Amino acid sequence: MENVNELEDARQFYGTEKYYKIGITDIVATDGVKYMCDKYGLYWFTDIISSTQLLNDVKNESFQVWQLKSNYDGTALVTATNGNYKTIYIQNIDYTDFNEKEVTFWFSNNVILLPSEY
Repeated sequence: MENVNELEDARQFYGTEKYYKIGITDIVATDGVKYMCDKYGLYWFTDIISSTQLLNDVKNESFQVWQLKSNYDGTALVTATNGNYKTIYIQNIDYTDFNEKEVTFWFSNNVILLPSEY
């Protein structure tokens, strides 16, 4: 399985110069997350992150680690933890064309970012 956070083009992001609004919320994404969404079509993943912030188990965690792991059959699993291995959200995805890859985004202070941008 290919971890897209470790690809050469994703490693170029340290910090951000601009923030991008995600959906209709106050949540924003960094340059690196926007790049990954544009390149791999992952805006639906950021939509999941932003829409679940209304759930008590999710919104009560100030720091979150979001992971998308896809399978060879086109299904995927989205999981979120508090950064200390406490699972706060799980969602099965019936179909994605993001096959056999995984990506991790972090969420803190209403910002979705790549781990290298923290």
